[in-house]
Amino acid sequence: MRILWVTRGGGDDGSDAGDTIYDRRICGALRQAHTFETIGAAKRGRLAQLAHAAARLSAPETFGFDLPETVARIRRAMQTHQPDAIVFSHEHLDRLAGAVRRDLGQTAPAFVTIRHNVTSDAMASFLSDFPPGAALYRAIAQRQERGALASVLFEGVIALSTRDKAILAQAFGRTDAALARPGPPPPLPLAADAIVVRALVLLGTYDWFPKARDLRRFADEIVQASPQGVTVHGDAGVPPALAAQMSMQPSGALDLSAAIRFGVVTDRFTAGHKLKTAAYLMQNCAVLSFADVIDDFCEIPHADRWIYRVRSVDDLAPIMAAMAARRQDEVRSELGVLKSDISEEMAWAKSASVVADAIQRAVNLRRGI
Repeated sequence: MRILWVTRGGGDDGSDAGDTIYDRRICGALRQAHTFETIGAAKRGRLAQLAHAAARLSAPETFGFDLPETVARIRRAMQTHQPDAIVFSHEHLDRLAGAVRRDLGQTAPAFVTIRHNVTSDAMASFLSDFPPGAALYRAIAQRQERGALASVLFEGVIALSTRDKAILAQAFGRTDAALARPGPPPPLPLAADAIVVRALVLLGTYDWFPKARDLRRFADEIVQASPQGVTVHGDAGVPPALAAQMSMQPSGALDLSAAIRFGVVTDRFTAGHKLKTAAYLMQNCAVLSFADVIDDFCEIPHADRWIYRVRSVDDLAPIMAAMAARRQDEVRSELGVLKSDISEEMAWAKSASVVADAIQRAVNLRRGI
């Protein structure tokens, strides 16, 4: 197939943001078997997004990327590459997809959307501490999503999580949505004599506003609780002020192969932590998550013994103590099996194959095959 892949502007820029990693890895796999071009959509300024959204009582994120210059670039790419399908790899690109569809008219190829999150569900979760705002934002976002998903705009829909796939079917009637989860990084080896240690690990980025908010909350709570004998380690993604507040030690000094530690998902919302969960496990860390992240792992044996939902920092120490009390040879063996199963079940190549199949189905639908 000939595929034109549209992103929010990243894709190959080396960013550690989850959607950028997903685009980079899936596109890299698809290029091996398909003719492939990418376009990064130009972004409108935040104040302009808010003004457009206020005028139409809509979610501001969808007004970020529907600029005429990007529509023109896609039109030129159509003429040059004649793709069989255009993939819009983010829910924020819905308005751009609509503008492109209107611009191309009957010459438009199949359109496929990748929903990195379901905005109405994600934003309601972000705003859960303010129920009136959560309900209002959910209603506004759902109206926009229905306009995009219940219409003929997208012949194909791809979800990144089991939860989102279910929501797309239940709330928007997209029972055709494919599931192509993010893959894990390569597994780190584990030392033959590794044991469980009471160390918390914070990896990844925290720039996104709800992630930054929840990290600050975690830092306040862990300092207040001061669990005895527990150390905190993190990388450069943790802002220096919060790192100092938690007396955080640089994770770069850790040998993640030498011991079994505990990776913390500080997010308290239902979106944006899919990559981090698998990454912690593959780096020999059990997962302590303030959000429910087990759905995409529930069919993998032993996952529920390595992924724990916590609601307070007071929950951390008992879980760490219970794992440390187990026979350590059994713990090591179980983790090895778990990492192998995740590598196989959630491989990037497997997800890329799902994406390719979904695109092909959309092409066939567009052509009436």
